[in-house]
Amino acid sequence: MMLPALVRQPPWAVWLGGATLASAMTLLAYAGLVQPNRASELEADTVLAEAAARRAEVQRLETRLAAVTGALDTKSEALRRLPLELGDRSELNRRIARLIELAQSSGLEVLGLQPGEPLPARQYTRVPLGLEATASFAEHLAFLERLHTAFPDIRVVGLELDGEPRDAAPRPRARIALMWFTELDDGSVADAGR
Repeated sequence: MMLPALVRQPPWAVWLGGATLASAMTLLAYAGLVQPNRASELEADTVLAEAAARRAEVQRLETRLAAVTGALDTKSEALRRLPLELGDRSELNRRIARLIELAQSSGLEVLGLQPGEPLPARQYTRVPLGLEATASFAEHLAFLERLHTAFPDIRVVGLELDGEPRDAAPRPRARIALMWFTELDDGSVADAGR
């Protein structure tokens, strides 16, 4: 078998063919290697930017959490230092009798003292007490001052007075909403978490 004879080409045609072949190989290399790497690089830049934004958000949330935790620790410590001892709900009748004695010794004519349903919370139980009495405004004020001193576990949560301050008769009628804070009993502990 015989090979065809090579024909001699002019130099410019060889250069043009070489340049065309080199350009085609460069385009193929760019399309096959550089362009996919460039797309991967852009995708990686996007992922890195998202990660940096998430790190910044986590840092912001950690700072906020530390501030809230610090405030909670401060308040918890202040609560632990309070000298308040919660009452025992089984002492309800005695507590009512002592409240009536205090009211009467302050000049109030007690019309009624009605306990409400206990309201369990996480660390204590609240027992609403509704006191209705008549007295002068000064006697009502004296009772409220003495109540705060004598019963540190009872708070006034509402007060309605009916009457005219300048008119001594009839004496003003008061409806005083009290809240007694007591210890949780065993039955309330399970309910308090709800």
